[in-house]
Amino acid sequence: MELERAGPAAGRARLASAIRLVWGLFFVASSLVNLVITFPHPELYREFANLTFLPFYRDLLLDVAVPNARLITALVIVFELAAGVLVLTKGRAARMGLLATAAWVLFVWPAMGWYTIASPLLLFVPWWLLRNQQD
Repeated sequence: MELERAGPAAGRARLASAIRLVWGLFFVASSLVNLVITFPHPELYREFANLTFLPFYRDLLLDVAVPNARLITALVIVFELAAGVLVLTKGRAARMGLLATAAWVLFVWPAMGWYTIASPLLLFVPWWLLRNQQD
């Protein structure tokens, strides 16, 4: 009887570990993409502004991000790298990373229109991991 209970719980813990690994690496990889693609091409922020559905985000991108593109990109790179690494750790640090990545998904979702249209579905990942975190 005890082995039957341990089986599903152990399986869920392994699944959570695998998903957390992929989620953390996704953010680390995203920081590298921004380093290699966005940082050397600050004009991309104008394209991002064209994608958004919301005038507030368009204005934010054009008025704040475009004139400060390299600084903004550097901050994004550091944030994504730190959040990804935190997700890959354990305990409180991992929870902080999961919360940070959820906040980032919420922030980016309306900023890039159709490109991030599925982002609300991505919120399921940190939510599920926070609920199933074993450490």
